[in-house]
Amino acid sequence: MESMIDIFWELLTNNSGTAWIAFAVSFGVVLAILLGLRKLLVRYFTRLAERTTTRIDDVLAQSLGRTKFIFLLLIALWFACRSLYLPVPLAKTLNVFVLLALFFQIGLWLNTILAYIVEHFVRLEIEEESSRLATSTALTFLGRLVLWSVLLLVALENLGVDVTSLVTGLGVDGTPRRTYLYQVVDNEWTMREYGHQAVVWQTAVHPVVALEMLVLRVLSAEKSGKNSLDIAGLLKIRGSEIQQRYSELMMLAAGPYSLPLIQEAMEAGWQGDAAAGALGGFPGGVVANAPLASTYFNMRKTTIYGGSNEVQRTIVSQVVLG
Repeated sequence: MESMIDIFWELLTNNSGTAWIAFAVSFGVVLAILLGLRKLLVRYFTRLAERTTTRIDDVLAQSLGRTKFIFLLLIALWFACRSLYLPVPLAKTLNVFVLLALFFQIGLWLNTILAYIVEHFVRLEIEEESSRLATSTALTFLGRLVLWSVLLLVALENLGVDVTSLVTGLGVDGTPRRTYLYQVVDNEWTMREYGHQAVVWQTAVHPVVALEMLVLRVLSAEKSGKNSLDIAGLLKIRGSEIQQRYSELMMLAAGPYSLPLIQEAMEAGWQGDAAAGALGGFPGGVVANAPLASTYFNMRKTTIYGGSNEVQRTIVSQVVLG
């Protein structure tokens, strides 16, 4: 890797005096034009705002007034460098700074417009002054959070950073995991295949899909050497709750046929277990009904063993909140 001295020496020796003169002239001219244009536009919209009742021109004047000198300086420098030979590392560094300055400046402009939109909306919808102030503050904060998050992700993407892993995490093999896409089930299909509406089918399947994602997150954390206590705690909590819920649903589906007590089983010579189908020894004549109630009661322990869910929630909160 080249040192900074080598890079600047390459910059000096590979550009003639004429090139440096052209750089200085173009830099000064472009910077002067940008500063003059900013001043002219701000003055124009400020005077326009004084003559009109709308606030749009006020917002434009405020936005343009927030154009930073360092941003204009970097833009002028970037244009002026077109006349020079730049070493590759220096050219890349300049492009990074210009791109970051561009997105930061866009954020400042949009931030001013966002504040106006929120204020205008709150003023129209809310009459009470105290409620208006609280709502305006909350909406402005959320809007700025979303705005700067989006700009940061877009800037990183343009700088060549793979932001996929920031959104979806890493897979077990260390590569960025893509977003899970599950087709929305069709009501006609679920009625034909399962005899239930789509919402019932989705209610049963979606918790399992969420559980699968938690398992993959634990494996990914273990693979990358990260602390997986919080994710493992969530997995234990959610997994045990799903077990209990499914056992309850199966018992409820069987209705009275899932009663744990079979009176006939207490009588001598009862052969219900050996002749379930033919003789109807099990409630409803279905063998699968027999263990439903006992399974339901047995699953009550899943939220207790291996560290109760209350303990797991404490672990998760300590890991996440510190």
